[in-house]
Amino acid sequence: MSTGKFRVIKASAGSGKTYTLVHIFLSCCLQSKNPNYFRHILAITFTNKAASEMKERVLKAVKKLANQEDAELLESIAVANQKEPEEVSEHFKKVHKAMLHGYGDLSIMTIDKFVNRLVRSFTKDLGLHTDFKLELDDRKIISASVEEMIDRVGEDQELTQVLAEYAMEKVEDEDQWNFQSDLIDFGSNMTKEAVLPVLKELRKFKTSDLMEVRKKIRQELHSAVSQWKKWASECVELIEKAGIESGFSRGTIPKYLKQISEGNFKKVRETAGLRKPLEDGELSLAKSASPEIQSSLEAVHSELFHKYSSLFEALLGPAFDRYTMLNSLRTKLFQMAVLGQMDEQVQQYQEREKLMTFHDLNKLISELVDD
Repeated sequence: MSTGKFRVIKASAGSGKTYTLVHIFLSCCLQSKNPNYFRHILAITFTNKAASEMKERVLKAVKKLANQEDAELLESIAVANQKEPEEVSEHFKKVHKAMLHGYGDLSIMTIDKFVNRLVRSFTKDLGLHTDFKLELDDRKIISASVEEMIDRVGEDQELTQVLAEYAMEKVEDEDQWNFQSDLIDFGSNMTKEAVLPVLKELRKFKTSDLMEVRKKIRQELHSAVSQWKKWASECVELIEKAGIESGFSRGTIPKYLKQISEGNFKKVRETAGLRKPLEDGELSLAKSASPEIQSSLEAVHSELFHKYSSLFEALLGPAFDRYTMLNSLRTKLFQMAVLGQMDEQVQQYQEREKLMTFHDLNKLISELVDD
């Protein structure tokens, strides 16, 4: 498909895309009588292997055309460019000689190599070191930066606090965990397009400010959970002392009260039996409960229901919504603090080692073009 100066080739694997691209390259060489015109043609590939293969094929095809070793190819190129086969062959004799002398000017390369070459032409305009190095593997930079971060633990108080808390949270969440490897995996998010705007905004904040907000959130969360666990424990204690645990239908209420007293709030909101006493305005036992158990409940009902309703009005209402939101925010703030420290370390490492990533170069070019 051709649209103006652009030609789009759609084909599946193994259908001859490279052959077609070589054919197009050869036709481009005929756009000028100058045998060195190939120096003005740019072919970009995704991999070094593809670039190497295409270079090899182009050179072989040029040689075949020059020596008339492939009649079918010669005829095809001649027809496509409305020229006589002899004329095409004579031209490619000169092109072949020029290519052998200027093989380094045959511009068939990967995208990253092209960007690297382009940027090196504008190092002064972009404010770059003239001897900067291009690192294509972002993970190598992240890995080296993480090692340097770990080496600074104990020397940098702010960094030490962030990483110490990061380690503690990971230990609580996971049975098997590699601290350094996990940091590298987490740091790899920095190269994702969606994270880059976040990093830009994150650089406006101090890590200490993020950690201070997180500290206040943790204090509020701890206070709320402590109160909920206290109410649940007191309910469990009243039920056990009164000996009425077996009287509750399916043991649902005592079971969840014990679960909550241990700080586990799973499925609390999904369990309809926990909400029913609030709707009824009282706690009730199963119909099969004995008169003695019914009587025991009545004796403690006022105190028990007061604590129960206080607990579940919180867990089933806005208070738990706020807890969920703050808990999520606490995690995000912490991730932002860790990411901020890593971003700072990566910038320092790249500056010191004069390293640029492919993404850095693309960004610089984009900004230069926009300006």
